[in-house]
Order: sequence, then structure tokens, then C-alpha cells
Amino acid sequence: GHYTRPNGGENFFRILVLQGDYLKHIEVSLISQKGKFFVGKQLTRQGRVYRDKNDQVIFPKFSDWPEMTEFLTGLMIGEKLEPMPDNASNDLPAIEPEELTGNTAETVWWSLTQQIGMVIDCQGRTARIHWENLKRPGSELAYLAPHEVIRFEKIGPPRQNPERKTTFKWEIFGAEIIKIIKRQGQ
Repeated sequence: GHYTRPNGGENFFRILVLQGDYLKHIEVSLISQKGKFFVGKQLTRQGRVYRDKNDQVIFPKFSDWPEMTEFLTGLMIGEKLEPMPDNASNDLPAIEPEELTGNTAETVWWSLTQQIGMVIDCQGRTARIHWENLKRPGSELAYLAPHEVIRFEKIGPPRQNPERKTTFKWEIFGAEIIKIIKRQGQ
């Protein structure tokens, strides 16, 4: 699933760091929760960039963003890059819900800028979670990190807002963080 913000609702800026053929995408945002403001800085994507058969610069994690492909191609004119391998992927990391039971879910990703994330429950359903539906003990800022496990009260159809479209089929309500799962390679 994904989340679309209304036009003009931007509260962040992007920083692209290119070191040779390695790209880091960072978002810096001003967010507000319960009347308090926070400045968030989050590394959202990172990985190698490649050249495709048409000599365009491809960052697999942005492969569905043609404007970014055009920008990177213009930025890296004359740079020698490896050809894009067949196994380059923009897929999300695999999460196996084997350790989950009942009303628990594991975090796949969290966006500080959008203040939402995606979790997967023990039935393999992916769901949106909004900061308003999350308690983070010991923190004024509600957020999740990859592989944190939450316990939730309810999973149901997502709240709909005509200005904010979502393709998520499920949304989590009444969640609290209970543990972190250590995955191989972490």
C-alpha cells in the first residue's frame, strides 16, 4: 500500500547523498503530535545506482518514480556505473510472521514525514498504522522502527479521507510496542 498527501501539504525536504554509485535518500521533516512539534531526520532508502540499457541512471528503490530517474540521469552524466543486474529489486524486506500470534504485527516500515507505517500481522495481512493509533512507552513522539512488534486492539478497513487516498486494505487501531525481533543481517 501507499499513502498520497494532498497538494501543498508538504512538511519535509529531501537530501540525496551520492558517494560513487551509492545513494542515500534522507527526509527531514517538521511534524506535530498532540500540539508538540518535532524535527525528524530519517534515512528512508539507500543502495546502489545502475545504468540501464537506455543509459538512464536507475535506483531500484525509485524505479516507479520517473522524475527521480530523470533527475539522477542528468546528475550523473559521464559517471561510470555498473549495468543494472537482473536481480536488482525495489521490494520491501521479507518479513515472516512466524513469531506473531493473535493481535500482534511486525513493523515493515515507518515514515516520520507521513507519520504512518506498514505492519504485517500473523495472518500475513499488511496494514497501515497511524501515529494516533500507537502508544510508544517512554516517548512523547509516537513512531515505529523496522521489526518492532506491536499488540493491537483491532484491525479493520482503513479510515478514508477524500483528500488522502490509500490503497491499504487494513488499518491497525489501539497499538502498543511490545518487543523488537532481531532479523538475520541486522
